Amino acid sequence: MVVLEHATLCLLNAERTSHGLHRMGTDGRFRRVALDHSRDMVARHYFAHRGPGGRDFLASMAKFYAPQTRWLVGENLGWGEGHQGSPRVIVGRWMASPDHRDNILTAAFTRIGIGLVSRVPHDRGLPGATYTTEFGTT
Repeated sequence: MVVLEHATLCLLNAERTSHGLHRMGTDGRFRRVALDHSRDMVARHYFAHRGPGGRDFLASMAKFYAPQTRWLVGENLGWGEGHQGSPRVIVGRWMASPDHRDNILTAAFTRIGIGLVSRVPHDRGLPGATYTTEFGTT
C-alpha cells in the first residue's frame, strides 16, 4: 500500500505545483490518523468523516497543535472498486469535486498523511481501496 500512497502523494503534489503551490510533505502522525480512519471505515462498513457513535478523526488532528497556535486541517475520503480505486481515479474525482479540490489546493496545507486500505467500506466482497488524506499546516 505504501507504493499506492506514494503515487497518490505524487498526483496531489502535481496538481498543487500546476497551480503554483508548494508541494506537501508527509507527516507520519497525520498518516496514522488517516490509516486509522480508513481501517475503521472498512471494519465498521461506513463512509463518512465521523464514525458511528460520533468519532471525529479531524478532532484527532488537533492534538498535534499547541493551543495558542493558529492551524488548519482538512480531510478527503474516497473509495473505489477495481481500477476505480486507483490513485489516478481517486485524485481525479477529488479534483472534480469543489470541496475536495479546495483541500488539495489550499496553500496553507503543507503537510499530509495518506492512509490507504486495500478493501472497501461495504461487504460485497469486491476488491478495491479506501483512501483517507489528512491535510494540515506546519
